[in-house]
Parts: sequence; C-alpha cells; structure tokens
Amino acid sequence: MTVSELMSEEEIRQAFAILRDFRGHLSEAAYLELVEDMSKQGYRIFGLRDSDRLVSVAGVRIISNFRWGRHLWVYDLVTGAADRSQGYGGELLGWLEEFAARNGCSLVALSSDISKSETHRFFEERMSYKRLSYVFSKRVVENE
Repeated sequence: MTVSELMSEEEIRQAFAILRDFRGHLSEAAYLELVEDMSKQGYRIFGLRDSDRLVSVAGVRIISNFRWGRHLWVYDLVTGAADRSQGYGGELLGWLEEFAARNGCSLVALSSDISKSETHRFFEERMSYKRLSYVFSKRVVENE
C-alpha cells in the first residue's frame, strides 16, 4: 500500500468517486470548484492505493490556532464502500499522523457527524483519539 498526494485533475476526480459517499450533496462540478478554492488555502488531498487502486482518501490542511497551535485538520477521511473494514482508513490516518509530525504539527484533529457512532468508535477505540469538543454551526445564508 502506498500513500501519495493527489494533484492531477484525474486523481482529484478519482477522489470524488470515493468522497461522494459522504458528500452526496455535491455535484462533481461543485466539488472541483471547491477543491480549487480550498487548495488556495492549503487544502491537500492524499490517497491510499492498494495495488494501484485508490481505496481511501483524506482531505487535510495544516493550520494553527490558540487552542492546539500548529496542527493537521482532517476535513475528510473516506474509504470506498466496497473497501471498508479492511484497515485502509486506519492505514491512511496513521500515515497522516506521521505526516503531521514531520511537518511540525502538535496533533491531528477532525470533526465527525454526530450521527456516525461507528465512525466515533473507530477513532476512539482503534485509533486512540479523544473526543474533546462539540462543533456547532448556524447557517447564515441559505444554500443557493
């Protein structure tokens, strides 16, 4: 298994094929537009390949804040539906932890939808992550 940054348009489109399971509200065109905009802010996509087949992807950004200092924020960590429960997510997350350490980050952080109890168990029990907070949001502009 290998992890690499997905940079070409073809690789970014391959990532969408996996990400759309959790981002079903996005069309491919909207996704590509957002990736372009987010990339200007440091967003990067990494993919885990098994025998040259993309099986898991992660969208991340190195950021700093007062609470955690410099850290890696994981926006998306998704394994393709046919490849789940085979250790790919843990493999990619472990790689991201090493990437964060190599890049001067103090920790890896993410948020997870409140309804995803299976996902929470994965982070807490298998990957030793701690639940530190709740994330709150309030829509101030209706979707167009």
